[in-house]
Amino acid sequence: MKKLALSASLALVLFNQAVAHDLSCPAPGTWVDGRSGKEMEARDVIRKMAGASAVLLGESHGIADIQLWQATTAAAVSAQAPVQYGYEMFPRSSQPSLNSWSAGELDFPKFLVASNWVTNWGFDSKAYEPILRLPKIQSAPAKGLNIDRTLVQRVNSEGWANIPEGEKKGLSDPAPAQNEYKAWLREVLDMKASMEKKPDPSKERKLDRFVEAQQVWDRAFAEGIKDALDQSPERLMIAFLGRGHVDFGYGAQHQLSDIGVNKVVSAVTLFGDDDCRLGHDAADRPVADFVYILPKTSAEIQGQDFERPRIGVFIEDAKDEGVGIIRVIENSPADEAGFKTGDIVVQAAGKAVKTAADLGQTIRSHTWGAWLPFLVKRDGLTL
Repeated sequence: MKKLALSASLALVLFNQAVAHDLSCPAPGTWVDGRSGKEMEARDVIRKMAGASAVLLGESHGIADIQLWQATTAAAVSAQAPVQYGYEMFPRSSQPSLNSWSAGELDFPKFLVASNWVTNWGFDSKAYEPILRLPKIQSAPAKGLNIDRTLVQRVNSEGWANIPEGEKKGLSDPAPAQNEYKAWLREVLDMKASMEKKPDPSKERKLDRFVEAQQVWDRAFAEGIKDALDQSPERLMIAFLGRGHVDFGYGAQHQLSDIGVNKVVSAVTLFGDDDCRLGHDAADRPVADFVYILPKTSAEIQGQDFERPRIGVFIEDAKDEGVGIIRVIENSPADEAGFKTGDIVVQAAGKAVKTAADLGQTIRSHTWGAWLPFLVKRDGLTL
């Protein structure tokens, strides 16, 4: 839920911060050039992708039609050139399970368990199944590009320079962020504070570390991609990353350039129909090299066959124990049940809750409509 909230912030900031150009919107299923907005033949887009070293396919997390677009695009590229796949969804610690998956040694349910899908990512696996099955059906290499989130959290709180070399997971120093990236992340931080409905007097002090944390994430993806290319230079890398790491080339692509990977192509989606808007930043960078037009309804129907229970809260791991409630949505089930911002959930359905992933898993596995008891700490009392 916390990840989803941040993803939504990034998507909104994209159009706040970008210079948007109205287009005569092409029909859904059409490719357009990211800089000019001109329509392109699909075969020309795929040919350009097949000639790259790395293709970055940006997503909004958990929207099934976007994941299906990623899968069909990747499959088309794989018909033109040998490929390998990289996933933001998996940290490096999941690599053994990815290897077994590519080798055909696991079925899908066992792969999800072995790779710690719920803890590492948490979005509905059915939305991601098309991109997850690609390496198995093609016997292609699959690489976990992410890192342990505790490192990113430490950078956010301590700063990259204050983390000992031996605890940096082998990552080199990120390339400095572009000014436009900093401005974009400032808006994300402002929006996050607004969503949490609480003032943050230390915002300016936090901004630099927030930027650093995002750069470390971007650097991890870039170095993971380069490592895969070094190991299998005959295969181009198709990486599935969140839009925040792809848009305008600020994230992974900027870090890839810093470590010598320059033949990079990026692509994202745009919801069309009656209001096509193509973004360029203040330096006139396009949002991506190529943009694929999806029906506007694609943003609405995700998960229609497997809608997950939602209780209406934004959460984060608490410092000492349990899961903190950082916002309660008005008139939601949580609001009606009496949850308040600042509550610490320590138990759900009789099970101990230690992390946000624990709480999410309990809610997802719950029979919706049945009584779901919580144990909550508030102002020193257990309720």
